[in-house]
Amino acid sequence: LHYFSTSWYSTSSFPSLSLPFLAPQPRAMKEPTHLDPKEDFGITAGMTGQQATQLIKSRDASANVQVLPQGLPVTRDYRLERVRVFVDAAGKVVGVPRRG
Repeated sequence: LHYFSTSWYSTSSFPSLSLPFLAPQPRAMKEPTHLDPKEDFGITAGMTGQQATQLIKSRDASANVQVLPQGLPVTRDYRLERVRVFVDAAGKVVGVPRRG
């Protein structure tokens, strides 16, 4: 079957545009170089969320510390500047806070 007839569709009916091709430029990763993703915050176990936040901020003032209840669903995106601290119902740190 021939659905398109060249009688009604021709390239001469459209103006010709000459545009330069702009290839997308690769994005530079803006990961902070001073952050160690494997940094261990295991010493915060048993502390309150506020104490853990103060300790983590004393090691890295630019850290984005999030104190969250244990078991709370979180996004799985990876960010080196973020440290999630999970606390139990009493407000004590459970597990090891990690960057990401």
